[in-house]
Amino acid sequence: MHSLLPGPKGWKFVEVDYGQAMQHYSGFGKDIFKHLEQHIPGVILAFRFFCSTASQKVDLYAVYEKEDLSFAIQLDPDCEVICFWNLQGLHHEIGTWALEPYAEAIQFIEGLLV
Repeated sequence: MHSLLPGPKGWKFVEVDYGQAMQHYSGFGKDIFKHLEQHIPGVILAFRFFCSTASQKVDLYAVYEKEDLSFAIQLDPDCEVICFWNLQGLHHEIGTWALEPYAEAIQFIEGLLV
């Protein structure tokens, strides 16, 4: 299991490719990766995608890793939120309350990549 993936012991994840991830997830925030790739071509190659097989099975998890930077994204269709976190204490959420959730998420990710 990747150190950025959530949950207590017992949670299990399976790594999937981008296409499988998009087939698995159909909830709020699904298009964030498409928008991100359009805005920053090639960025999708730095993501690994995961699905839980034990809990929150409908959620999608993605881990960004490139050089010294890593962070995770969770898409949660039940809460309709995009969650960001890292191991340095970052935690940020964007949800349906945002006027433009994709634009806000891209701006947030760009801030992490700078």
